[in-house]
Amino acid sequence: RDRTLLEELGLGEYLSRLFSEAPAARRREYPAEWFRLDRPGGRCTGCEGRGTLRFDMQFMEDIALICPVCEGRRFRPEILDITLRGMNMDDLLNMEIVHAVEYFGREQRLQARLKAAQRCGLDHHLLGRSVVGLERAEWLRLQLAGELVRAGERDLIVLDMPASGEHPFEVASLMKAM
Repeated sequence: RDRTLLEELGLGEYLSRLFSEAPAARRREYPAEWFRLDRPGGRCTGCEGRGTLRFDMQFMEDIALICPVCEGRRFRPEILDITLRGMNMDDLLNMEIVHAVEYFGREQRLQARLKAAQRCGLDHHLLGRSVVGLERAEWLRLQLAGELVRAGERDLIVLDMPASGEHPFEVASLMKAM
């Protein structure tokens, strides 16, 4: 299954807990797992939370169609009824990292990860974007963002040939993050 930036940044578990603690979710007794794309329960059963259906065309380019069940929203309608400060899970998946930093300003656990991604030049990517389509330099910056969150002041991060074959703009963005 394709993972999203939200999942790669380690935000999925914390966000699912926040949504499950919303008053409407508690009344309906929705568990936190139902607000995750990597677990069954709340995700769309038609596309398994991908938002699209992919068809392997043997001798032609693959076809991807928007899921007719969820219309690309990835979750069941009753899960999308649950909001956190006016936004549901679909709204969050379609939010750029730069806006997520503002939106979750009070959530310290999310801020560190979002700001690390922002520092690494990923600020205009959507949280719900699949990591499969990332370019090599973007993938490297995503991995760096994760390490920057985990690393302490005394940790050394070593990048093995981070700039080989990359555009100078990408290298500058990587160096700025370091």
